[in-house]
Amino acid sequence: MTMDDYRTSPTIGNRLKFKRKSFGVNQGELSAISGVSQRQISSYERGKSEPRADTLERLASALGTTAEWLEFGDEESDLDILTEDSMRDSLAAPHVPILNWSIDSIRNRNTGFFQQVLPIPDVASDEAFALVVRGNSMAPEYPDGSVIVVDPNVPAASGDDVLAEIGGEPIFKRYSVELNDCQFLVPLNPQFPALAVDDESFRIWGVVVLQLIYRNKVAS
Repeated sequence: MTMDDYRTSPTIGNRLKFKRKSFGVNQGELSAISGVSQRQISSYERGKSEPRADTLERLASALGTTAEWLEFGDEESDLDILTEDSMRDSLAAPHVPILNWSIDSIRNRNTGFFQQVLPIPDVASDEAFALVVRGNSMAPEYPDGSVIVVDPNVPAASGDDVLAEIGGEPIFKRYSVELNDCQFLVPLNPQFPALAVDDESFRIWGVVVLQLIYRNKVAS
């Protein structure tokens, strides 16, 4: 048993993660807002290091809070953080919620409890979530009824399969950056058209890090 087992108050990293999730941004988005690298943010949240005073101020400002709160917290929020951590640690294996194909479900994934959760290998952050693939636009690699696990804390690169948002609707496609930084969302099924996008017209919610295919049945 380590000293962390006797922890009775959250760390700066715990509070940073809690506030970031409450603010509705992933690590990459917080990095863009604050100017602090995603690698540093991840290190702080995992307790591998602590931010300097000026970095703490930048993170606090980006999240609409104070450096004092990130360092010392308050009784109500600290209790919420410890309760959330305790519930997560009580699971025998990492679990992710299975969400509906709606932007509201994706945006509000960090609030409340979920009726369906999926145990997965330890390959994703604890903010990952699962979706059941519907339709054939990503076939044959992702058949209808297969399950994808999406991690919002993995930066998207050209060639990644991503969950994106266009016009308030979720869309699952392969992200491609081509000449002159032209961006496309590309279906793997050639019967479906590729979509040209730009930074103003779409948002990437996360990168697919795991796929599960159910044999002889369709996941529900």
